[in-house]
Amino acid sequence: MQRFSKRLCAAAVCTTGLMALNHVHAQAAKQGEEQVTHTFTFTDRTMKLGDRTVIQRELTGLSHNDKGSGMFHDLGMRCMGFIDVVGGKASSIGRCVEVDADGDQIFSTFENKGGAGAHLLIGGTGKYTGISGRQDFSGVRIVKAPEGASVMVIPLKVKWTLP
Repeated sequence: MQRFSKRLCAAAVCTTGLMALNHVHAQAAKQGEEQVTHTFTFTDRTMKLGDRTVIQRELTGLSHNDKGSGMFHDLGMRCMGFIDVVGGKASSIGRCVEVDADGDQIFSTFENKGGAGAHLLIGGTGKYTGISGRQDFSGVRIVKAPEGASVMVIPLKVKWTLP
């Protein structure tokens, strides 16, 4: 029984050590590439300027790493932007903030022309201080929701770097 207890204890120490080593390895990542999906609900305010339409859009939603863990996984998001529609063609610009469970934030700007564009990572707080990179996207989908609401789904390829 004593031999079994020593083996169990050694296995526990080894497992704990490996878990700590994995945690240090995960914390040590300074750059990476991820496949991420942003899912938003949004509210628009529209103004006509002759044959042009200007839309102020506020989006709230979730950033989800497609692996189910890692960078950009389960971050709450809020974005504000302006859409300019001229001759039936839309382009937009805006700013976003993402926040994780610890309250640390990632800041980005975005540009979109015809459903393709990029978020540029411009900084953050806490563990994301100094983050930079790009979140490229195309194929924005609008999904109809009940009572006239809509949901926007945006697949992104993210390249990021931390100092």
